[in-house]
Amino acid sequence: MNSLTIVGRVVKDPELKSNDKGEFCFISVAVTDTSRDKAEFFNCNLSGKQATNCHKYVKKGDTISVTGSVHLSQFGEGNRYASMNVRATRVEFLGKRGAAVDGDTEDELPDAYKPTPKAPNSGYMQIDEEDMPF
Repeated sequence: MNSLTIVGRVVKDPELKSNDKGEFCFISVAVTDTSRDKAEFFNCNLSGKQATNCHKYVKKGDTISVTGSVHLSQFGEGNRYASMNVRATRVEFLGKRGAAVDGDTEDELPDAYKPTPKAPNSGYMQIDEEDMPF
């Protein structure tokens, strides 16, 4: 199974391109590793309606979640170089950069940035770590 989910900030404004197969969007996402104070960068490719929506609503600095599959692209003389890319199957808009600073309220944000209602806990109960048997 080849599946990856990342949550991070968009490094630069998304690039939208199109060809005879439809529209494609390319975004780069920085994921911070807080234990090492370092960031990893992922190039993500989107297509179809997700590409259009990302180009329309996502800007540099916004927080997003991307789920997709990882693919290795080799290039150069004798496939000397390689690049890891994520073919996104799902993108969630988690936060607009500076929304609170800009004075936006939840009513003024596009639907893509509004929080989704949480599902009921379906009968599960929260247990503290010290109550765990292991």
